[in-house]
Amino acid sequence: MKIRTILTLVVVAIALAGISLWMGKQAYSWLPPQATAESLLIDDLFSFLVTLGTFIFLGVIGALTYAVLFQQAGKYDFSDGPPIEGNITLEIVWTAIPLALVIWIATYSYQVYDQMSILGPMQHLHLASAEAAPMASEAEGAEGAVSAAERSSGAEGAEEAEGAVSAAERSSGAEVAPKNS
Repeated sequence: MKIRTILTLVVVAIALAGISLWMGKQAYSWLPPQATAESLLIDDLFSFLVTLGTFIFLGVIGALTYAVLFQQAGKYDFSDGPPIEGNITLEIVWTAIPLALVIWIATYSYQVYDQMSILGPMQHLHLASAEAAPMASEAEGAEGAVSAAERSSGAEGAEEAEGAVSAAERSSGAEVAPKNS
C-alpha cells in the first residue's frame, strides 16, 4: 500500500474514534436520572456499547459510501469482477476482529454484572439464609399436614390446623397461605 493510503486510513480511523467517543458521551443524556447505585455501572456499559456501535456503524457506512461513489464500473462494462479466492490473511482478519469484539463486550458486560452481584437465577438468593428444597417425601408430608389441617374442625381443630400449617411451613420452607372460610 502507498503511504498516502495508509495515512488517509489512519486519519479516518482517528476521526471515527473521536466521533464515536463523542457519541458515547452523549449517550449518558439519553438515559433517565440515576435512581440506584448500579445505574452508574449500567450507564457506563451503555456508553461503551454506543461508542463501539457508532465506530462500527460509521466505518461500514463510510466504506460503502466510498465504494458506491469511487469504485464504479465503466458505463458499458457488464462483466463480473475477478474471482478472488484463497486469501487466508483476509479470512483470518475478518474472523478474528469480530471474535475479539464479542469477547471484549462479553468480558466487560460480565465485569459490570459481577460488580452488581447479578450472577444468575441459580446463585441469586433473596433470603438471608438459604435452605435446601424439600425432598419429594418431605413435600408430600407437608402437603398431607396441610390437608389434614384443612379437614379438622372446631376450636381444638383450629389450633391443630395452625400447628400443622406452621410445621408444614418449617419443614418445606414454602409459604402456605391460610384459607379464609
